[in-house]
Amino acid sequence: MNGTLVRVLKHNMKFLIVDDDPVILDLLTEILSGYGYEDLVTATGAEDALNILHKQDAPFDCLMLDIQMPGMDGIELCRTVRQMPDYAETPILMITAMSDKPYIDYAFAAGATDYTVKPFDVVELMSRVRNVVRNNPHGRMGMFDPTGRGATPKTGYDYPVPVTGSVNGFIRMTVLENYARSIQKQRIFAMVAFAIHIPELKEVHESTTSARFAKVLTGIARAISETLLGTQAFMSYIGEGKFLCICDHTRLMEITALQSELAMVLSEDEYVPSGVAEGGLSVIVGPACVPKAFDRPKDLKFIERALDGLESREASHVNRPARSIAARLFQRFSFH
Repeated sequence: MNGTLVRVLKHNMKFLIVDDDPVILDLLTEILSGYGYEDLVTATGAEDALNILHKQDAPFDCLMLDIQMPGMDGIELCRTVRQMPDYAETPILMITAMSDKPYIDYAFAAGATDYTVKPFDVVELMSRVRNVVRNNPHGRMGMFDPTGRGATPKTGYDYPVPVTGSVNGFIRMTVLENYARSIQKQRIFAMVAFAIHIPELKEVHESTTSARFAKVLTGIARAISETLLGTQAFMSYIGEGKFLCICDHTRLMEITALQSELAMVLSEDEYVPSGVAEGGLSVIVGPACVPKAFDRPKDLKFIERALDGLESREASHVNRPARSIAARLFQRFSFH
């Protein structure tokens, strides 16, 4: 690098880079090598990538995919890879020239972990690589798995847990942050963030097993997903009985109506069995908050406003001091 000897840390991680442009493949290989990532494999298209994936003895630790490629595109490749047991949770970073919101939405809906647009800044690219690698759940289960087997008898209430795979639109909180930054960086403001609180979840958590709590949490997530059907919503459980949602504001019903609709859905046994909480489940939906032109994407201020707005609404429903969870939420979830 400019004739200067640069000492780099050797990283024991394996990358698969997929792009039909050999110049991009060479560039990404050189950049990653310069930062100490040496186990790099390249593929010139989706078919080539799938052949490589099927032949590997040990899974890759991170995939980097272009979107526009001949034959199967990168979004379909991402969706296909997510169906492979070894790659259900592996970080997938989309690196593409496609900056329109539909492409970003489709990519995250297909299972992308993060999304960056060409031409990319090297420092930002490597920041995203380190971020997805640091939050890589590959090789370990989350707080609970889809079958409801909890890691401990009392896990899941206070902290973000993944409600992924079986519930449409639900993604890990770290991935939801990546989605919000990707949209905001492109100066696309047709989205809102709002939070939902189910107060009785604390009671449920204290009075039941981790497996049953996971089942209730998943049922509530399905109810939220069904209520927001058609809004292209992405959602996460953020802890303390609260859910964070980001969706297209042009398709979102008025918040009061949404609260009533969700409460009605949760009163049905289809999602959460009756009797899980004395008196049933109630719903508080916070105000919808939009990004502002002067907000920096990395700060995610509109999400913080949504969380604070929920607490203000809770204070008007319940006579108790509002407790801020925004600061804890933005500590990058060190427990993930």
